[in-house]
Amino acid sequence: NPSVPILPISSWVYFVKLETMIDIVVRGIELECYKDLRELFVAYWYLSYLIDHLLKLLARLQSINSFRQQQINNMPKRIKKLKSTDKKKLKLKNDYNNKLTYELPILKIIELKINNKSKEIEILNKLISTQSSTLCLLSSLNFIKLPKLIKIPEIYLFNLQLKPFQSVGVPNLPSFEIFKEYESKFKDLLISLNNNKSFKPLKDLMNSTSIECTELIK
Repeated sequence: NPSVPILPISSWVYFVKLETMIDIVVRGIELECYKDLRELFVAYWYLSYLIDHLLKLLARLQSINSFRQQQINNMPKRIKKLKSTDKKKLKLKNDYNNKLTYELPILKIIELKINNKSKEIEILNKLISTQSSTLCLLSSLNFIKLPKLIKIPEIYLFNLQLKPFQSVGVPNLPSFEIFKEYESKFKDLLISLNNNKSFKPLKDLMNSTSIECTELIK
């Protein structure tokens, strides 16, 4: 139906899909479905990946909402430019009054709901990122290794763990290379801190995350 706008529907479907995927991974962590720290590390990293997509979606929706409010608020300028004898002026004025009475209050409510949801997701993201960084630190220090009995490459275990999400389509499933790149960057940071004989930046990062979570909760 061409009269039905597709963006709100597709955005809602994508939002629900992302929230469901995040909930599945979180439940898996809560139920201790991951048998070792390596699988737990992948789970937290994948959670960060999904949350990043969700935050981008909310930011995009908020941007569209703000643009729509701006359009309504700018309508008086358009009305003022029209001549009093112009029939379009009366029609535009009625349209503006309707939007001001019915549409703008709804857009304000949507703006508030998106802001609240974004803060909620940001809190979760900070907590997940802290946990993921901790596991990445352990991996960089070689505390997280494949069991000796496992003789297959790690990439097969990675793909097997994320296989339930392969059929989702969007967002695209991150590759093993992207995961190892994240791990490599953290390892380089650790080497740099070790060479400087100071882990203060890492400690500051953890403390700032804790402070940001507290502020968001308030």
